[in-house]
Amino acid sequence: MNGTFPKLEAVPFDATRLEAVEFFECGDDPWSLAAAQWISAPLEFNGALKSIRDHGTKVRLFYLGPMVVGFGTLGATTAPWPAPDDSHKEIIGYIPQFAVHSDMQGQPEGAGDDKFSRQILGHLLYAAKEASYRFVGLMVDEKNVKAIGFYQSAGFNPVAGTVTKYGRRLIRMLVAI
Repeated sequence: MNGTFPKLEAVPFDATRLEAVEFFECGDDPWSLAAAQWISAPLEFNGALKSIRDHGTKVRLFYLGPMVVGFGTLGATTAPWPAPDDSHKEIIGYIPQFAVHSDMQGQPEGAGDDKFSRQILGHLLYAAKEASYRFVGLMVDEKNVKAIGFYQSAGFNPVAGTVTKYGRRLIRMLVAI
């Protein structure tokens, strides 16, 4: 765009930043509540800090001044690609969590590719490319039509089958980078 929209600052997440996300809200849908709990969970619970420790997940908070606008994560997983029959597997980038604060969703207005959600996703895809992944995958609740459309507009495509996790049906999506 024209470069007049604010740019987010990506900062690595660690235990010293728990206070910054203590009251993070990204909606009241089951997937939004799960994301908010995940980022704010202390190490002893199954959240961001545990994922960093146990899986080497890269978690970034995205700030606009002092406000946490959102967060994004990048890990790795083994996935069948491009064949859904498991005949070929490779390690791909994986986005286990991605969220934008409720007050900042759809912002800044008129920003197009400079919207905060696109900036965060763009950062994650760039990091995946820098890590030499050829593909990035994620899972999204099949009822989260808004997120599915967002990911499809960014080049992600659904792959065969759904996964049931946490009592929800999730669609697996992949993008070549």
